[in-house]
Amino acid sequence: MAIKNQSFFSHVDFLATEQFKLIGEYAEEKLLLIGKTKGYGEPIVAISKTDDPSQEDLVACDLYELMKCSDQAINIRDLVIV
Repeated sequence: MAIKNQSFFSHVDFLATEQFKLIGEYAEEKLLLIGKTKGYGEPIVAISKTDDPSQEDLVACDLYELMKCSDQAINIRDLVIV
């Protein structure tokens, strides 16, 4: 598995694949926490279309940008920012 656009997120500490965490749903697909920004710890997420995200290429996105720009429902059920 690869994060296709990881090079655009040099300001992010990405989690190891086995640490990706399911935090909710976006447009009836899985919303995964895949990292946090280095400065403020803002969540970076990816949308998984399968039951095994380790077998697909993911695209990183800032959660707050996704929430601001999306017209799809976002259901977050488990997100703890420390």
